[in-house]
Amino acid sequence: MTTGDKFARILEEILKLKDSFLGLEDRVINFEKSITNKVLESEDKVMGELKDLREEATIVVGYRDMISSLEDRVEKLEKHTKITVAS
Repeated sequence: MTTGDKFARILEEILKLKDSFLGLEDRVINFEKSITNKVLESEDKVMGELKDLREEATIVVGYRDMISSLEDRVEKLEKHTKITVAS
């Protein structure tokens, strides 16, 4: 085997390794994109749930304020009319 043949075989192996590396690089890039998309989808779901919880909490606070206001009004009526409503 001549030196030229040896270099040709080495060059051939290097080119095969380069192709393998490029294929692996593409797979890594696609995997990264896939993971990024999954993280973003999960983040969207979490943010949606947090928004829903915040809206529910606002509603509950509103009801609590209404109940408190009604309790105050009943108490004033009881004092004014001297009627006590059993609780």
